[in-house]
Amino acid sequence: MSEMLRGFLVSIHCPSEEYLTVTINCSSLSPSTYMQLVNQLQDALSDIDTMYAEKEPKGRSLKARYRRITANERQRMLKFSPFPSRILNKLKYIRAKAYYILNSCCISITSIESGFYREKAYALPESFADEFITKMNTLNNEINEIREFIRSFDYSSIELILSRYDLSIPKREFGIPDIRVDLIPISFAMAIEEWASKSEKVKQLLVRKQEELIKSVIDGIKERLEPIVKTIEGERNMKKIRERLEEINSIADGLGLKSISKSVIIPLIESLENPEKLGMKPSEFVSSRIASLFK
Repeated sequence: MSEMLRGFLVSIHCPSEEYLTVTINCSSLSPSTYMQLVNQLQDALSDIDTMYAEKEPKGRSLKARYRRITANERQRMLKFSPFPSRILNKLKYIRAKAYYILNSCCISITSIESGFYREKAYALPESFADEFITKMNTLNNEINEIREFIRSFDYSSIELILSRYDLSIPKREFGIPDIRVDLIPISFAMAIEEWASKSEKVKQLLVRKQEELIKSVIDGIKERLEPIVKTIEGERNMKKIRERLEEINSIADGLGLKSISKSVIIPLIESLENPEKLGMKPSEFVSSRIASLFK
């Protein structure tokens, strides 16, 4: 393919509710005393949830677990958050919203691995970048509101219960980091042009790497198209289908992939008015057209 990929490689790192949890070693307690503590904490946390709930709370269970030390000895560990469930749920919602925005604006292309750690990288069109960062900043403002709540929240009732068992919440800052966005510009065009006169080997390596990324993006677009194509074949809500296809087309076009836009996505949009135009089933059309791009 002769096209030049443009845009950004992007990944995000979102805080989870784990930042607001504590783990307490309760091995000094007998099993019956341990369960008594669990029940009292559940009642106290339920009262906190009720006090700060926007709707009727469901009640909260604590993660009480046992860790084997030796054949005859186990640690009793208690994991919970002293903050209202509403705050934990809000943090979960922010994280889910961040990944929804990421998947709406970008195409998943690859996984970056380091040891046992793996994270997905996405291709973000240049034209979407400003709006994408603006939305992430808005979510970070919501995280800041949670921080302000956490700083002023009084969980002394939980500390009082623990103190009766000679236990305490570990001293720590319940800091919540912002959503971090990592952007790496995709700028093969200038690099290929620069190295064309310096080293053919380097140039060819850059060309191959760009082709690999383009294939990854197109595979991601194909994956995004597959459920839509099944919906077309099922003759469902065509207005919604058109909107989803136009969103994918904007991403493909914004990444510089006009060939898949012109040869695959636009014909699919046009076929919504005239199903016979494709000359075959939409799923077969997509597979054959995408395969032809790499011949």
